[in-house]
Amino acid sequence: MQIMKTSQKIKAYIFYLLFIFHLCNGEEAIDCSGRCACCIDEEFGCGTSPGIHGDTSCLKGSVDTIYGHRCKNPCRSNCLKCTQDIGECFACKPGFYGNLTNCVDSCSIRCIDGTCENDGRCTCIQNFEGNKCDTCVQGRYGDNCEHTCSIGCIGNTCNRNGSCSCLHNFNGQNCDVCAANYEGSACESCDDGFYGKYCSKSCILVDSNCLKCKRDDEYCMKCKNGYFSSNGNCVECGINCLERKCDPTNGRCTLGCKAGFWSDICDANCNLNCSSCGQFSNGRIYITSSTNTALAALVGLFATLFMCTAAGCYLWNRRRSKPKENNSEIQLDQPETERAYEQLQRQTSEPTYRDVDANYTVLPM
Repeated sequence: MQIMKTSQKIKAYIFYLLFIFHLCNGEEAIDCSGRCACCIDEEFGCGTSPGIHGDTSCLKGSVDTIYGHRCKNPCRSNCLKCTQDIGECFACKPGFYGNLTNCVDSCSIRCIDGTCENDGRCTCIQNFEGNKCDTCVQGRYGDNCEHTCSIGCIGNTCNRNGSCSCLHNFNGQNCDVCAANYEGSACESCDDGFYGKYCSKSCILVDSNCLKCKRDDEYCMKCKNGYFSSNGNCVECGINCLERKCDPTNGRCTLGCKAGFWSDICDANCNLNCSSCGQFSNGRIYITSSTNTALAALVGLFATLFMCTAAGCYLWNRRRSKPKENNSEIQLDQPETERAYEQLQRQTSEPTYRDVDANYTVLPM
């Protein structure tokens, strides 16, 4: 009898310690000190069971986390439900799993609501996958899967630190830089001077003067200075281009033509008697200054003769219209005639050309 009382005291003491443990861990402690406090339906769930002495057995079982015929013993560890007779765990508290091991394992923090199945599987939060949500989804990395793998990673997958195996046009630990001979935001183009599927061929193989060519074709798009691209080949600028410079796309002479030539590529000769002509004159000829001077003198001579002839005709007609006037009136007209003649001479001595270039006169062919 004394032994039974001692055993009951020990159980009560153990229950008290467990009560304090749960209280200190922030869990809501269950007080089972009352007669039927932890029985399902409390007093209505108490009674005498066959083969068990006393009338305080829980006939319908005990509340969660408690077991024993008198419903006084806490289930082990993180167990939520255990068998009433020996306390064998068969369900874990939220956030734990593994009832066969008394629920000592915690669910992954990446499980939605922090809960999981008895084997640890759960539905994952964003960016995580796997049975226990311990792996980043494809294309993500980092402790919280917050980073994106480089586009240069094969299969768009990388390790937890971002490292990966690279595509052929990328390089670096994280495959985030272009490989040799590649360029572009996605390393999709060849560097100048290279072409081919793997940008490994030199454009010099296409043409010795080629600087840039199409990636998938032996076609030069850009040539060295002094050359231009024509149908994928490098052609030298015209020999009559000043400083041998031309537009790299069409061969047009950019600084003009040498003396005696004109046209876009300076391959047309100026007029036979012309020492120089405009590059884009379309055939207009510029006469030199010596010829211009001679022409001006000739025009002046004809103008003088015309004015003198006109003055003579004027005076002759006037005399015929006044045949009877005396000699004094005729004499009075002579000074006037001399002044008119002097004025005509001054007019004819002035230059007859007014071109913007004082040395040239432009004539159409």
